[in-house]
Amino acid sequence: MDLPLSYTEYGAGPSLVILHGMLGSSNNWRGIAKQLASTYHVFAVDLRNHGRSPWHEHMGYAEMAEDVQNFIHRQNLKSVSVLGHSMGGKTAMMLALEHGDLVERLIVVDIAPVDYQIDHVDYVEAMQAIDLNAKKNRVQVDAAMRERVPQTNTRLFLLRNLIQRDGHFDWSINLSALALNMQQLAGFPELAPGHRYERETYFIHGALSNYVRPAHKGVILGLFPKAKLIPIPNAAHWVHFDQPDAFVECVLACLEADTR
Repeated sequence: MDLPLSYTEYGAGPSLVILHGMLGSSNNWRGIAKQLASTYHVFAVDLRNHGRSPWHEHMGYAEMAEDVQNFIHRQNLKSVSVLGHSMGGKTAMMLALEHGDLVERLIVVDIAPVDYQIDHVDYVEAMQAIDLNAKKNRVQVDAAMRERVPQTNTRLFLLRNLIQRDGHFDWSINLSALALNMQQLAGFPELAPGHRYERETYFIHGALSNYVRPAHKGVILGLFPKAKLIPIPNAAHWVHFDQPDAFVECVLACLEADTR
């Protein structure tokens, strides 16, 4: 099914598509996108079941990659660099592996093409547990989440998905679909032998994060033989929040690297 993805557009120049992570949205990338827009035509996209994009009960990486493929065709983009963080990074990898002709250059942020322990279930359950109809303001919603999500920064990140709908608070995320598909979202699809993306690929990761480990390098290079792993000091999983200036500098260096 072709789901027309919502997006925000910035700048002019070579095309760059940005894909957010789980429980995020294109809004989380506004600041980074604006900085990159001085040189690039940036499309910050909402993946299915997130932000302002349509909802659907299925959301495996094959489906999400197809959404992005259709988005690229719909925008008539001929040569695209794709940057994806976490779940968006796995979507970007799947897109490059299945439709490599569309992706000029690939930047994957703090994720590898491997299976992970499911660590977002608690957040989804915390959001589902709140009776939003009984809350009058964001402060009350924040207080209701505090016991299950004590980390302030994480809670504020989740609360960015709180919207007004039909006169009451609601979540912009399809939490039911996330819960239903969490197992496969924590993994990565098994592909037929020979699936490789032969163009330039950069795995930017937080030096303080354990999402991209030395043990993953073999798997990465098996699928992305031109991959380069680039750590960002003093950054954890949300690299672009922890070290935004260093992150933007690194992304620009990757996009502008001479590949001859």
